[in-house]
Amino acid sequence: MRYLFLALTVLTSCGSLSKFGQAGSGQLNNETRTVRAIFDEYHAYTQSLEPKEGLAQVSADHQLAQLPQLRSFLNQISSASLRNLPPTDSLSALVLAHDLRDQIEYLENEYFVLPLTGWFDYHTTFANLTPGRDTLAYLVSLADFPRLNHETIDLMRRGIRAGLVRPKEVFTDYLPTIEAHITDIAEESP
Repeated sequence: MRYLFLALTVLTSCGSLSKFGQAGSGQLNNETRTVRAIFDEYHAYTQSLEPKEGLAQVSADHQLAQLPQLRSFLNQISSASLRNLPPTDSLSALVLAHDLRDQIEYLENEYFVLPLTGWFDYHTTFANLTPGRDTLAYLVSLADFPRLNHETIDLMRRGIRAGLVRPKEVFTDYLPTIEAHITDIAEESP
């Protein structure tokens, strides 16, 4: 069930589900227009958080600054009438509300002070090269990596001060994921 919510959340975040039901649906009612406007606003908001250059901001202040807007979206989607919506829009609204509650809980409880999970961490994903990606954009991201490291270390320090740390067992096989990227010969780096 959790994976279904995750898949639907990803689709909702991309704005895909709000497009379902449009073809052949004729005139949209006010409730549908209202909910789709919320979807579009939320999508625009999430896109505005993506950096134009470099890497995402991860500082505590930056993350906590998102709370008012996320609460506003949750209030809007929770207040919207879902009774007369097409099924996909109704489901999308429920998933978006669920996702917003999760994001708000994550921020309110400052779970971001545990940035290293041992599952999927920034040092292994920051420089994903994809075909057609601009080399200059990669170099800008690479130059921004020290800032990302400092912000991540600050988050971990905040977590340590709060007594929030991962169990040692989580990191049993962690060091090799970092060591794999350290080499004297660049061509040998994965």
